[in-house]
Amino acid sequence: MNWDSNAPLELLENMPATLNEDNLKLIQETIDKDKYVCSVALGRDLCGEYAPFCDTCNKRKKYPCAVAYIKMKQLEGVYVEIAPSADIETTQSVEEEGGENVQSDGVPTDNAQPENAETGEVPVEAPDSAETAGSEAEEVPPAKPKRVIRIATARRKG
Repeated sequence: MNWDSNAPLELLENMPATLNEDNLKLIQETIDKDKYVCSVALGRDLCGEYAPFCDTCNKRKKYPCAVAYIKMKQLEGVYVEIAPSADIETTQSVEEEGGENVQSDGVPTDNAQPENAETGEVPVEAPDSAETAGSEAEEVPPAKPKRVIRIATARRKG
């Protein structure tokens, strides 16, 4: 099953030359919908092999498929840029099955926080504003409050 190259291209043709976060989100959603349909049809997750741009995918990006697609179009000679404020990497830690907190790329974090045994919740911190600041001219949004992710595990009785 081939990917639908027309849908994101039609979107891109109606977007400005410098893409913002909303533009990337639309492209990502369009690609995700088609990738999901193809994955269901083939009975497996096609992430990483769905389209020609998957080779350049950086899964740490907030919109990985959209960014990889734009980079592919740039190599094909399409004049399009991603605004620095839209090129966002995700930095939230996730809890893996082994109980180790890791970044989205699988690298263990130094400040791993264990799961609360009573509630099954893992605290997740928002990135520091110093880490996300691109330049002095840009406004930096206030740091997001801590979020708590509850991770449930099923256990058999007996």
